[in-house]
Formats: sequence, structure tokens, C-alpha cells
Amino acid sequence: QALGWVLPGLMCAAAAAWLRDRRIGWAMAILPPHFVLDTACVMNESLMILLCVLAMMTLRKQAWWGIAGAALLFAAAGVVRPMACFAVAGALALLMEARRPVRATVLALATLALLAGLLLAFKIAYWNPLDNAKAYNAQELAYNGQMFTYPFGSFVEVAHTRSVLRPNYLYKLAYMVAAIGVLALAVRAWWISRRPLDAWAVTWWGLNFAFVACIGSHWGVDIAQRSLMWGAPAAFWTVRDWLPTRWWTRLIWASLTVPLIRITTQS
Repeated sequence: QALGWVLPGLMCAAAAAWLRDRRIGWAMAILPPHFVLDTACVMNESLMILLCVLAMMTLRKQAWWGIAGAALLFAAAGVVRPMACFAVAGALALLMEARRPVRATVLALATLALLAGLLLAFKIAYWNPLDNAKAYNAQELAYNGQMFTYPFGSFVEVAHTRSVLRPNYLYKLAYMVAAIGVLALAVRAWWISRRPLDAWAVTWWGLNFAFVACIGSHWGVDIAQRSLMWGAPAAFWTVRDWLPTRWWTRLIWASLTVPLIRITTQS
């Protein structure tokens, strides 16, 4: 359990170091007020994001040793959660925007090869990680046999099947609407600047948002705010100029943690 609480902190610190902006690390710690709760103890999102951010740090100079290290870290993140593929796509977009297509191709192939090797080794030593996805898809309290639907289909389904929409539903819908705004800002930033980091951000966040919007059954609503945070580093890079910078503004955000967690966990 101690490791479960340490990993979110390491994830926030690593994101700040990789993007060279302490505001992003603070934002990942306090702005999504349920995030540390969701990623601690039994959750593993923080480990996946930490591995993805460390992979990006090895790519900083875009050297061949960095490509090898990033491929290994991305593959390890993929074993933790397959949603790491969105971070890999972001890294490929960064290399392509930097006009390094050969390195991008090598990174993609090496990551796939290492991921296959790690999955096989894990299956031999422990169990098949892909069985977890099958179990989640079959569970009534999770995907309930409908892993994907049309965009926002889960929100439509829940609105039709529940007579009263609790604050929890509206809170998560507001999260999705805000995510669209962040995506629009990311596209605009990349279109204007064509900087590799903006290409990285719009790709990781855009693919992650598209996946979350198409999660089926009631599960798409239940985990909306949590699953959006799979792309938190890219989202906060996009809105970095609007993040709180003074200690008292961060304290105000942190003080909202308890009531918002209470809203989030209402059934």
C-alpha cells in the first residue's frame, strides 16, 4: 500500500521534470482532486503514466540509446495498462514532427517486439494479462459485454436508464466537455506552432479522449474522470499557461478535494 501512495507522487514529479514545468507536476497532484485517490493502492494508472513519462525523458535527445530505453519503458507500461499505446503514439508524433521518421519507425517496431516478449514472459511466469480485459468485458459492473459504443453513448444510455441524474453524472459529463475544450486548444497550439511537444500532446490526449468517449455500457460514465487522466501530462502541457502558480491558489484547489471526491463516489 505504501508503494501505491508513493507512485502518484513520483508520477507528478517525473511529469514536471520531463516537461520542465513545476506547474504541471502540481496540477497533476491537486487539480484532478480524485486522481491520487484513484491511482493509489490497488489502482495502477500512476505506474503506467510514470513509465510513459520516463520513456519520454529518455527520448529527450532523440539518440539511439534513448530509442531503445523508451521502447523498453513503453513496453513495460503496456503490460501495466494497454492504454499506454496512446502515449506511444504521442512519442511517434513527436519524432515525426521533429523529422525523425526512421527513429519513429524503430521505436514503434521495438516497442511492439518488447511488448510481445514481456507479455509472453508474464504469461509463462504468472498469468495472461489479456485475461483481465476479457474479465472486465464480461462483468456486469464493468463493460457488461459492451466494451465500445458510439461517442458519448454511455452517457446517453445512463441518461435513459436512470430516472434521476445524480451530481456524480453531471460532474463527469462536465469533465468530458472540459476534455473537448482541452483537445481544441491542443489542436490549435499544434496547428499554429508545429512544435514536436504540441504534436505529442494533441496525439496522446486526442487518442485517449476518443477512446474514453467510446467506452460502452454504464462503465463509460463510471470511470470517465479516471480514464481521462490517462493522458494527464499531455492535457496539462496544453493548458500550462492557465495553471495556478501561487501557493495560495494551489491551496484553494487542494481544499476542494474532499467535497469533489464525495460527489464523484456517489452512486
